[in-house]
Amino acid sequence: MNTPLRFLLALCITVLCGFSMAAATPSIAFVPLDNRPPCMDHVLRLAAIAGADLRVPPYKAIGAYSFSGNPDQVEHWLDTLEPAPDYLIISLDMLAYGGLVASRVPDTPEPEAIARLAAIEHFTAKNPRTQIFAFGIIQRIARTATGDPEYDGVTDLISKYLKLNDHAKAQNDAALAARAAEFKAKIPEQQLADYLAARTRNHAVNRAAVALAASGVLDYLVLAMDDNAEYGPHRPEREVLSLAIQQAGAADRVLIKPGADEVGQLLLARAVNHARRLLPRIALHFVPPQAADWIAPLEDRPLSAMAAASLQAAGATVATDKHIHGHLIVYAGDSPPHTPAGAEQQAADLAAKLSGRGRAAGVADVRFVNKSDAGLAALLLQNPGPAALSSYAGWNTAGNAFGTAAAHLLVAYTLRLDAARGADVRARAAAHAAFLLQRFADDYLYMAAIRPNLEMELRMRNASPVNIPANIYGEFRGELTDAVQNKTRALFRDYFHDALLNLGTSTPALHVQDMSLNTLMPWFRLFEIDADVRVNLKPTGIYGPTIPARVRVLDP
Repeated sequence: MNTPLRFLLALCITVLCGFSMAAATPSIAFVPLDNRPPCMDHVLRLAAIAGADLRVPPYKAIGAYSFSGNPDQVEHWLDTLEPAPDYLIISLDMLAYGGLVASRVPDTPEPEAIARLAAIEHFTAKNPRTQIFAFGIIQRIARTATGDPEYDGVTDLISKYLKLNDHAKAQNDAALAARAAEFKAKIPEQQLADYLAARTRNHAVNRAAVALAASGVLDYLVLAMDDNAEYGPHRPEREVLSLAIQQAGAADRVLIKPGADEVGQLLLARAVNHARRLLPRIALHFVPPQAADWIAPLEDRPLSAMAAASLQAAGATVATDKHIHGHLIVYAGDSPPHTPAGAEQQAADLAAKLSGRGRAAGVADVRFVNKSDAGLAALLLQNPGPAALSSYAGWNTAGNAFGTAAAHLLVAYTLRLDAARGADVRARAAAHAAFLLQRFADDYLYMAAIRPNLEMELRMRNASPVNIPANIYGEFRGELTDAVQNKTRALFRDYFHDALLNLGTSTPALHVQDMSLNTLMPWFRLFEIDADVRVNLKPTGIYGPTIPARVRVLDP
C-alpha cells in the first residue's frame, strides 16, 4: 500500500476509534468506605470529570463517623439496583461492618460479617455482565481516636506493644520482646481482647474476599493496608494473604498495597480506563531523585513501589520509555535523607516545564503527613499556575496523596483525549477545575494554614480536635467556615480567575470564570472538611460565548 493511502487509512481508524472511545460513558455503582470526602466526594468529582454515570447508596445507609453505616440497607440497594451498572466498585468494610470505623470494633461477629459477602455473589448471579472491583482494608495498628485521654492513651499502648512484639518476632530479639511485654502489662485485658477480636475477624473476611476473587466472583480486589509501618500485626497478615493469593492463582486479580481512603478513587479510574480500553503509561518524576527509595511514614515500602502499585490498581502502568500519556511529580522535599536544598523550586520548575509544553502533569506532595508543603504550593500557584496542572494533592499519608493525584491525572487524561477529538467537554472541564480548586483550598489553605490555628485554640480550651464538644461546635464550625471561605476566594481571585485550563495543545480555550463554595464538616472534628466547590467556565472559539448553567458536581 502506498504511503498516502496508508496515512489515510490510519487517520480513518484513529478517528473511528476516537469517536468510539469518546462515546464510552460507563455506568458505575459505588459503595464507599464511609462518607468522608476522600471516600465519597472525591470519587463523585472524578466521575464527573470522566463523564461517567455514578450511583451511590442512600446517605443514611452510609452513616457518619461513629454512626455506622447499615449493611442491610446497602445490600437492599444492591439487590434493587436497576438498570444493572457496567461496573460495581464496592467497599467490603461497608458491606461487612458498616464502614471503616465500625471495622475497628468487634460488634459484628465474624460469621455474620463473612455471610454478608454473599450479597456480592447474589449480585453477580443477577448481573453477570457487571465488572466488580472490590476493596478491603487490612486494619491499621491504632484504634480510632476519640479525644478521650484515657481511651486514646490505651490505644497508644496497644500500638507500641504490637509494633515491638512483631519486631521482636521478626528479629528473634529477646530484649524487644521484653519491652513489648512491659507495654502489654499496662493494657486492660478486655480492651486488648476486643482489638484482637476485630483484627482476627477482619483478616478472615479478607481471606474470604481473596477466595471470591479466585473464583471469579470479584473481577478485581485491592487489599489496602491502612496507616501501616514496617512492623506490626499487618505484616504477618499480609504474608498470609499473599500466600493465599499465590496458592489460589489470583495474583492477576488481587493487589495488596498501602493506603485506604484513596482506593475508591483509584478503582474509579480503573473502571474508566477499562471501559475505554486504555492502559495509560505514566512517567514518575521523584523530587528529589532519592525519594524513589524513601519509605514514607505509615508506609511499608519505598515510594517507587507504592506508586507503581497505586497505578496498577487504577489500571495504569509506569512508563519506562518515551511512550508517555501523563507525568506525575512525586515531591518529598527534604524528608529523604541527604536531600540537597532547592527541591521545592525543582518540582515547581518541572511542573511549569511539562505543562508549558501542553503535557498532562500532576503533583503528588508527599513531604508531610496530613498537610501539603506550603512552600511548594505557593510556587505552583505562581508558576505554572493551578489551572495548568492535571492534578494536585497533598493530604494525609503518601499513599493517600499519591492516589488522589494519580486518579485525577488519569481521568483528566480522558478529558484531554475527548477535548482533542472535538467533543463538548465543558461540563467535565468545569468539574476538573473545581477539583483542582478544592485540592488547593483543602490540602494547602486548610490543612497547612487554617487547621493548625484552630487545633491550638481548641487545646487552649481543653477540647480535643478529634471530637469537638457540642457546646462549642457551632462556634468553631463558623470560624472554620469563614476562614476557608475568605482564603479560598482570595486564592481563586489571585490564581484561578480567567486562567486557561491546560487541556492540551489544539483544544478549545476554556477559562475559569467564577466559583461558589459551601464548606461542611462531615465529622465532628477538624481532621477533614468537605469543600463543596462549584466553578463556571468561559469558553472561546468553537464553543461560542455561552456555557451551560453552573455545574453541580456533588449531589446533596
